Amino acid sequence: MADYDYFYFQPGFNRLWDSLEERLPGRNARRQIEHPAVDPENPYRMIHTGFFHGKVRNAAGEERKYAFHVPPTARHAANLVFVFAGAGQTAEELYRAYDWGRILEKYETVGVFIAPEGDWDRKRPGRDMDFVLRVLLEAQDNQYFIPTVCSHYALGLGSGAYMASLFSLLYGSTLAAFAVAGETGFSEEMDGLLRKLPSDGDTDVSKAECPLPAWIMDGSEDGKRLLAFMKEANQCNGASVHNDMAEIWAPGPGAGGAHPIQGLRAEQVWYSERVPLSGDELIDRMVGFVTQYKRWRDRGNGDVQFSGTEESMGLIRREIRAGGLKRHFHIYEPSAYRKNPERKLPLVIASHGFSCNGLFFAENTYWHAVAEEREFFVVYTTAYPRFNERFFVGGPYKMCPTDWWDSGVTGEEAYGTDDILYFQELLKVMKSEYPIDTTRIYATGHSNGAGMTQCLMRLLPKEFAAFAPVGGVESYLPESGVKLPEDGIQRPIWYIMGELEYGEKTENHGK
Repeated sequence: MADYDYFYFQPGFNRLWDSLEERLPGRNARRQIEHPAVDPENPYRMIHTGFFHGKVRNAAGEERKYAFHVPPTARHAANLVFVFAGAGQTAEELYRAYDWGRILEKYETVGVFIAPEGDWDRKRPGRDMDFVLRVLLEAQDNQYFIPTVCSHYALGLGSGAYMASLFSLLYGSTLAAFAVAGETGFSEEMDGLLRKLPSDGDTDVSKAECPLPAWIMDGSEDGKRLLAFMKEANQCNGASVHNDMAEIWAPGPGAGGAHPIQGLRAEQVWYSERVPLSGDELIDRMVGFVTQYKRWRDRGNGDVQFSGTEESMGLIRREIRAGGLKRHFHIYEPSAYRKNPERKLPLVIASHGFSCNGLFFAENTYWHAVAEEREFFVVYTTAYPRFNERFFVGGPYKMCPTDWWDSGVTGEEAYGTDDILYFQELLKVMKSEYPIDTTRIYATGHSNGAGMTQCLMRLLPKEFAAFAPVGGVESYLPESGVKLPEDGIQRPIWYIMGELEYGEKTENHGK
């Protein structure tokens, strides 16, 4: 019988709202590394790339090593996959056993490699989980890369399939997908425990009701038990289909939770009685499986959606220079324009939040789907990567460069960028190359992008017909130094805020 007497196995622990920083005693001091300058010829390329070693210590001072690889193709809002090694294998040995560098570069994903001391302890999993969570915290310290919360994944190989499964199911409201090839060890006891634990995004349902895409390669009774659990969690009550790798189930008729714009449920459960491939082919397919998903945290346990690309979303990347800097943005051309290239259409400019980018915002918001239906152009903007010392958790530190807007919210001078000039340049491009109805140009954005939207409202009011910032209000923050304009120009604006945007936590916080 396993010992689950640890806080992360308790019903009262909420992985979305409770701080691991506070829960894990003896938390390692936050790293601060030296950062090279942003390359002006390749500003959106990661500045730290390659293979690195790391180590964490628990409260008792016990040390364990891990490793990670940052490919040059990773975005500043990076995909992050945790890879669990099997028995007798170190993190570096796991990395060297496969062509991880090429595969992670192909899928634009950072890989973190975690190994056991000999093997994973199934009788007392809490000690191993403690180390895993410390690695998770260190991976999120924004030094070598900045991961995005919507694309965390887990892979397990050999006996590492056990810890990958346990980690994924405990953090099912956080991860977007997992894939395991080996001994899952999903016992009746673990099944019963997870059914008693509430999901983190919606405490009215259990973890057995939290959708999470999975590929299970384990023909044992434990593997079949895990398959049944995942089919239930994903409401896969219909008939299955097959591909060359696995039998596949998707949410059946009557399954709720369809995405409001995509109109479908993306979750799938794949099952292979035997591991169908080996070597790099297996790793490639596993990474490809998980990274096809993202979990957007907008309501309850979030929405699992298929990942998007420029091609799949029909976006056109446009390069420009603004203030001497290499910049870009993405354009969506509605079919109404292609049918009648002379017809003047409205334009919506959509700006992402802190540490994101235009493609990320397109995947999240689906403005282009609305644009296709309502017949207007969309431009997804991307901020310039810069260092930041003002956003921190647990104390000030310097993050690696990431994309964020200098909206003027602090009243400071620009950090070597002129974002107003960037918007002026992209407006020139759009007006000269497309039939834009210049009386119907609009600006919207989320969080840091909401701040930029309000900056446009203050400084370029005559360019826009209306503004809709979401989730970040700058103009009346006492410390901002920003004053509302007194120029008599009307600025139609819709502020959209969450009830928990400001203020103290309440007893219903997170519910």
